[in-house]
Amino acid sequence: MPPQAISEGRRLYVGNMPYTAKLEDVEAVFVAAAFPIERIDIAIDPFTGRNPSMGRWREQAKASTALAEENSPSTKRVYVGGLPRLTDPDEVQSKVRELFHAFQVENVSKIFAPHLAKRFEPGQHYYLFVDFSTEQEAYNAARQLGDQVGPWGDVLKVRPAYRSNSKA
Repeated sequence: MPPQAISEGRRLYVGNMPYTAKLEDVEAVFVAAAFPIERIDIAIDPFTGRNPSMGRWREQAKASTALAEENSPSTKRVYVGGLPRLTDPDEVQSKVRELFHAFQVENVSKIFAPHLAKRFEPGQHYYLFVDFSTEQEAYNAARQLGDQVGPWGDVLKVRPAYRSNSKA
């Protein structure tokens, strides 16, 4: 039998958070949007430092509204694809911030590995996300840097990022 919060529809997974997000930051975002949280659980991955989270709302209607807003396009974030397999996170952070030096970058995600089936296709298929301070900054960065040669010598795919509804 699932926990009561799940069966009542009050438990939500919030993903793709910046590395720097803390419990207080997550709570402040939802409280400011009038979605009071009963409890937040954040587990930190010891290998990546990634902080996936889970929130529990007091009412099912508020959880549904928050979920609908969470699945809207994220226009402050861009997808950066066409990356080679990189193993030094500090180098990635440095070079990506250098690539986007003309823009107000807030966060650079870790590098994500492509789906196993994609790894054997020709080309570079690793990717990451970059968060900007405004929607306009993200739009301008994607427009100006899309399909440019990146710091590792490969053509990068820089596009607006949209949340997938496949896991909702």
